[in-house]
Amino acid sequence: MAVNDTDKLDLLLLIGGEELQKLLQTLPEQPTDYKSHIELLDQHFKVNCNNTLELYKWFNTEWSPDMYFADFETKFREQVLHWDFPITLDNAIIMMIVVKTSNVELGMKSFGKMET
Repeated sequence: MAVNDTDKLDLLLLIGGEELQKLLQTLPEQPTDYKSHIELLDQHFKVNCNNTLELYKWFNTEWSPDMYFADFETKFREQVLHWDFPITLDNAIIMMIVVKTSNVELGMKSFGKMET
């Protein structure tokens, strides 16, 4: 037995309960069918990136002397996934190398590899 969109919408509203119904009433657009309800809810609950916080955390992360470069790079590749900056991942890692390393030669080599 196939479930149609009207039944899906009724089930969504029933399971979501009173809180979901109140939330839907506060949305700027009032959805009319199941698909538009889902799209508006997805849009409403979309995660918004706090770039200021992410940048603060990024620049305050320490590169300890006993940390291998590969571990350092992996750590920052994971952190950059939370960003919404107009910068490439590789350039972000190179910037961090230049800022955090005490190895001048590594910093200069890395800086020379930045994409423009």
